Amino acid sequence: MPTDQAQDPGTRFAAVYQEYYGHIERYAARRVPYDDVADVVATTFLAAWRRFDDLPAAPLPWLYGTARRVVANGHRGRARWEALVGRAAEQAVAADPDHADRVCGAVQVAGALRLLSEADRELLLLTEWDQLSIGEAAAVVGCSASTARVRLHRARRRLARHLSATADDADTAPRPSPAHFETEPSEGTGRA
Repeated sequence: MPTDQAQDPGTRFAAVYQEYYGHIERYAARRVPYDDVADVVATTFLAAWRRFDDLPAAPLPWLYGTARRVVANGHRGRARWEALVGRAAEQAVAADPDHADRVCGAVQVAGALRLLSEADRELLLLTEWDQLSIGEAAAVVGCSASTARVRLHRARRRLARHLSATADDADTAPRPSPAHFETEPSEGTGRA
């Protein structure tokens, strides 16, 4: 990394970025799915930009440490999401008396939630699962209460539409007739 303090921070950062981008990209590629590599690299260099004055003269270990934390945060986030979907599915299951209906309901809710955007899911889960008020949820996602109210209304409509489409698909699926389950009569049963 050039140590010429006469250069402006943008030029110095560009030099660090160009020199170490490939290292961080390869590091991320060994640890996360291909689709997440660019996010890990971008978040790492964003942290480097924000803390550029604190960056050591040999920044590669610092960059690796930051990338490591970004990857770990991503893994924890995915684990929390999967646990949350599981809890949401269990909650949907608890209200349904028939086991088969409970399983189908849980799968439908989890599938419908996955079809929503991350922003829609976040608002729905904050208000419905975490039981936050609109104002509290708005503070979490960084918008006004009125904006959160409109977004939540739209998210609920989208979720209902996805659930309705799933139910419609299940209703139109071909079902076997009762005769399908009858077995061939064996000899001596008296059936023709």
